[in-house]
Amino acid sequence: MTTWRRRLSRLSLRFRLVAGFAVAMLVVLTAAGSFVYWRVQFALDRALNSELLDTSTRLATQVTPSGQLRDESALVSGQRFQVLDAQGHVLSHSPSGPDKALLDPDTVKEALVQPVRRDIGDLLPGDSRALRVYASRLTSGPTGPAAVLVLSADRRQRDEALRELVGQLLLAGLATLLVTAVVGERLA
Repeated sequence: MTTWRRRLSRLSLRFRLVAGFAVAMLVVLTAAGSFVYWRVQFALDRALNSELLDTSTRLATQVTPSGQLRDESALVSGQRFQVLDAQGHVLSHSPSGPDKALLDPDTVKEALVQPVRRDIGDLLPGDSRALRVYASRLTSGPTGPAAVLVLSADRRQRDEALRELVGQLLLAGLATLLVTAVVGERLA
């Protein structure tokens, strides 16, 4: 018999039952919490990505070969965009957006081949500049430098919702684990 098994056999049956039940509950609660988190994150991401794709489709037709918007009224208030050349230099941007490129030159090259989605900023700790960026190639042709349309959406509400969800899942999980351990100990 190994040392570990000997030590375990010295514990009372009641303690071993409660500990085993608590570990099983911990596994179940962790799996359930992970699934709930994944589903909420998926739904929030899908809504954000859909918004960016719709805006990209609408604005791409408004970008001139020089990178300017044909119709400024096509931009809904609060929407941020940048038009970049093939090297990643900003040709134009929305009034509320930064004048420094949101994407590095390598990502711009990637966006020339296929649409690119990137997150800027971290979920933990909360980042005040958290953005979801969507970049796609413009089809303005060889007559101008405009090559990539970059759109950004604020991720702060999404991130705050996910942080609150994690906190609530942890609190509910710990409370459930405590209650099941106490009830298990009383019944054992």
